[in-house]
Amino acid sequence: MFDRKRSKEQHAATPYLVVPCTANDDGTKRSEATQAFHSTGIKLVSESTGAAILFPKVGEKCSIIGTVVNYGATGAYSALAEFYISTPDEISNAINNGTSIKPVAYKSAVISPGKTIEIACPAEWVVDNPAATIMVQVYDPIMDRLVTSYDALLDRHVGRKDLAIQGLWVGSQKRHNGDTNPIKMNIQQKGNQANINIDITIPDGTDVFEARTQSFTNVVIDGENFKCGFKGTPNLITDLWEFNLVTENSMRFKHTLTLLVPKGKPAKPNKKPGGPSSVSEFKPDLPKFERVTTVCEGVLQRS
Repeated sequence: MFDRKRSKEQHAATPYLVVPCTANDDGTKRSEATQAFHSTGIKLVSESTGAAILFPKVGEKCSIIGTVVNYGATGAYSALAEFYISTPDEISNAINNGTSIKPVAYKSAVISPGKTIEIACPAEWVVDNPAATIMVQVYDPIMDRLVTSYDALLDRHVGRKDLAIQGLWVGSQKRHNGDTNPIKMNIQQKGNQANINIDITIPDGTDVFEARTQSFTNVVIDGENFKCGFKGTPNLITDLWEFNLVTENSMRFKHTLTLLVPKGKPAKPNKKPGGPSSVSEFKPDLPKFERVTTVCEGVLQRS
């Protein structure tokens, strides 16, 4: 039976290992997939710079490091860490159908009572899928066994980090006139390609420069910054969305929109004094245009 809800008094004489999904995760409850599937207890570190990476690029060499806390009063002297590079579909299939996933590496550890340690994966990961799921399971096969393999929602021994930014993101944007409007963005991602739908709620007639709904296909997602839309030349329009992923669950955006709009009254045809216009002297009633740019910015949160 799943033991996440045991109090600390109930497991005082045993190890109680937790791969935390948040800084305050003590192993008693994980009710939100947003947290459980984006564990802060797992991090990627660049082999070239030594810096932590939130969203790796294809071809980048990374180390996988898992954090584990022993909340029990007894040491885990036979602790085993299993490291996986998988996908959400493969994990769901394993949980629902009892299939197994092959780890990329194992590592043993001793975890003293009340201690937090980091365990590094012995195998280097050369990123081939920036939408992969990284999973770390840490348990003691004698004193503190796995309860539900691969299930980060139901088993405190399991840490999971979905690198894909797929799903619904919500927030608001601030427009050039100072108003704010709700915005929703739905992302469907496979590998480093994504289809993106953006919906903006704007009262009718308030701003001709803001599109209500936009869709973009085959957007490249590779690293912490990406963009969609297009940037025109000085004589053409621009409709460009630029995104910066700040954390696993938060991103900033800037939307630059430039349109050509009529300026003033159209030109009048030239006429000879006192006579009708000739064909050679006629100039059509062409309106003059000016480029008008509006920039909206905001923050989106993973829903």
